[in-house]
Amino acid sequence: MRARSMVLLALFAVASPAVAEGEAPADLPDLASEWTLRMGLRMGGGYASYTETLSQLETENDSGAFEVRYEFEGNFAGLSPYLRCNFTLAGGDEEADLPNGSRQEQDLSWLTLLFDLGLGYRIPLGETVTLVPALGYTLDHMVFEREEFQIDGVGVTVLDLNGRPQSTIGEAISSNGLSARLGVEVRPVPRLDLRVYAVYTWLPDTRVDNDLGGTVSSEGQLVRGGFAVYVWLHRRVGFGGEVEVLLRDLDKSTVKIRSGSARTASIQFPNSESLAVVMTLGVVVGF
Repeated sequence: MRARSMVLLALFAVASPAVAEGEAPADLPDLASEWTLRMGLRMGGGYASYTETLSQLETENDSGAFEVRYEFEGNFAGLSPYLRCNFTLAGGDEEADLPNGSRQEQDLSWLTLLFDLGLGYRIPLGETVTLVPALGYTLDHMVFEREEFQIDGVGVTVLDLNGRPQSTIGEAISSNGLSARLGVEVRPVPRLDLRVYAVYTWLPDTRVDNDLGGTVSSEGQLVRGGFAVYVWLHRRVGFGGEVEVLLRDLDKSTVKIRSGSARTASIQFPNSESLAVVMTLGVVVGF
């Protein structure tokens, strides 16, 4: 009986993965070679700012941000298609110092939808490191709403070109373009994945639609970078978090003549910059 037990222990030792020597557990997919599908859902918050610059006038909004992020990523013989959607909500007081020394304030709320669709290729650099360059299409859509206009603490009424009072001024900015992405994935210890990435997006087709100023076309760019950590509780279920920094620059410095029934105005659209630093936490499911 003792001899049989020793044989069984020896067979178990041969069949068991050498986790103590640094190899990944057998129930985890290989970073580069296996066919896998992963879906993730994360939520979190952070800091967001939006700035518009027009000649010597600059308006700025600093606020907290709430974000929901959905991700889908596949790995098929090294090809890695991906789909990512981000919904970000931010808002607060927007302030500007006017040339005459007065101070303008209004409430600003804004929603951002960021959609990425592309294809990457996984290049193993070793047993635990994978390089993932990718090219894709990005849609960037922002919706703004301004209200409660004040100058030096006194409420003011905004009139459109037809002479009608406007309690709320809306604006939508839609951009799309090509993105170049570079990511590195590392599994330093079993059940732990680390990811770092950088993305540059050129936005040659930017459309601005403002309730007062009308519509104008322009261009811009989007730069993102992030770091993510995932802990795999099981082959199919993991938990993780990510910190991402986003910088958006849109050149809207266009002058447009627009007429209404009450008056005609020369309207200049400002340049705009937005910055977001957001941390999200959530689950990832693998197949």
